[in-house]
Amino acid sequence: MAYEDSDKITLIESKLGADETYRPPKDDYKSAQLAIYADWMIAAKYNSERREKNLVILSAKEFYKKQWYISELNNVLEFNNKKDQINGYLIIWEDIFSAFQK
Repeated sequence: MAYEDSDKITLIESKLGADETYRPPKDDYKSAQLAIYADWMIAAKYNSERREKNLVILSAKEFYKKQWYISELNNVLEFNNKKDQINGYLIIWEDIFSAFQK
């Protein structure tokens, strides 16, 4: 899911922990799914005018406890100094669900 306004773009990727959809990154982090998103956020002419770029991973707390996706997001942003151009965030599904509980 992507959210855009005149000044920023935020791309939210929901990760399910499914082997069928996971492509492990090569050492250079050019082929990983998150790297493809990061490259698009930086390189696309349409996005170059946006000062703020946010790449968000949305997943279950259990996956973050296992260190899934945390290190991948960090490594993708570290590669070629993307951390200077893109903000990385994690959102936990359980936090969203608990916000709607009475």
